[in-house]
Amino acid sequence: MRDIDWSKLSHAYGEASDVPGLIALLASEDSADRENARWALYGNIYHQGTVYSATGPAARLIVELLSVPDLPEREEVIRLLFHLATGWGEEEDLESIRVAVCDGIEPLLKVLAIGDEVERLGVVSVLATCGESALSRLIEHYEREEDPAVRAAVALAIARIDPNLELASKFFAMPPDSHPVPQLARLLSLACLSPEAMEPTELDELAEGISDGSWAQLRSGLDGYWHGEFGSPVGYLSRLEREQ
Repeated sequence: MRDIDWSKLSHAYGEASDVPGLIALLASEDSADRENARWALYGNIYHQGTVYSATGPAARLIVELLSVPDLPEREEVIRLLFHLATGWGEEEDLESIRVAVCDGIEPLLKVLAIGDEVERLGVVSVLATCGESALSRLIEHYEREEDPAVRAAVALAIARIDPNLELASKFFAMPPDSHPVPQLARLLSLACLSPEAMEPTELDELAEGISDGSWAQLRSGLDGYWHGEFGSPVGYLSRLEREQ
């Protein structure tokens, strides 16, 4: 990354030589510096959701930054990375971001293993953008994750990655989750992806999950993530909720 000539890359306001310095400020001890840097980055490499030639290299630097011990406001850095990974723009720029994020699976998995709940929820959302390269690792993590909110997010991520259930059928064939929130996420995903495969008892369980508080917990865990491109499961459950 040190060999990159940032002046030859661009963002919303022209050449991107300011980007590395702004990313470095995300690790500043000064909260105002961090907030100003995030504001600037959301405005230049992710301008109103649009990404640029500088966004992919920036995403790679941000992934590296997540490995910094005691990184302040790590959850905000993860949220920024998620937005970069779900932006829109020229296909070449989008591919550059996908490669940067997918190359960072190992540091992301490290945060998933040791981060707090908010950080881990964010990392799951980022990993969901990596496609099949992250699928097996997410299924493995689901089986050992103890936090039900994170397990629920992993279930939705698996569904996002494999909407045709070509690779994740084994996951949905697992025994029901012992906690109602991740179990609701699994049922919701299955209802969106393959409703014809659901048993009547599963549909009843899904409806019950809407009314017993599990839906509120699941929606809270998704706050800030998957409201756009991965909105179908959340929207599906919202419609069911209104029909109750």
